[in-house]
Amino acid sequence: MQILLKKTVEKLGKPGDIVEVAPGYARNYLLPQGLALPVSKDNFRLVKIEMERAREDEENRRAQLGQVRKALEEAPCTITAKANEEGHLYGSVTAQVIVEELAKKGIAAEEKWILLDNPIREVGTYDVPVRLAPDIETILKVWIVAEEKLEETQQ
Repeated sequence: MQILLKKTVEKLGKPGDIVEVAPGYARNYLLPQGLALPVSKDNFRLVKIEMERAREDEENRRAQLGQVRKALEEAPCTITAKANEEGHLYGSVTAQVIVEELAKKGIAAEEKWILLDNPIREVGTYDVPVRLAPDIETILKVWIVAEEKLEETQQ
C-alpha cells in the first residue's frame, strides 16, 4: 500500500515521501497516529503546505536562538555564593543556578543548553559552553564571587 508521509518516520522516510508499506502497518499505526495520509493530490498539497509552515517555524526558532546566543555572548553572568576563605563554595553552582541568574537579566535560557561537566565548587571565572542547537553554540562567561568579597568591594 502506498502512503504519503506527513512526518519523519525512522527507517521509512521524511515528510512528503511516498512510500510502500504493508496495509496493516498503514491502517493500524501510520494513519491513526497522524504520521501519514493516503496518496492523493489534495493530501499531497496539504503535506506541502504543512512542510512550508514547519520550515518557516524552524527559521523563526533559529532566528530567536541567534538572538539568545548574542545576548549570552554580551551579558556575562555574575553569581554570588557563600564561600570559605580558600574560595571553596559551601554549595555548588549548577546549570539551574546559571539559568536562574540569566532569567534575572531577562535572558530566557533552558537548563539543557548549559553544558557543565560538573557543578562549579570554587570561586573564579569560568567559560561555560552553551549549546542552543546542534549547530548553534557559544561560550558564556560566568563569574563566581564570594559574598564577603562582594560586600567589601561595594564599600
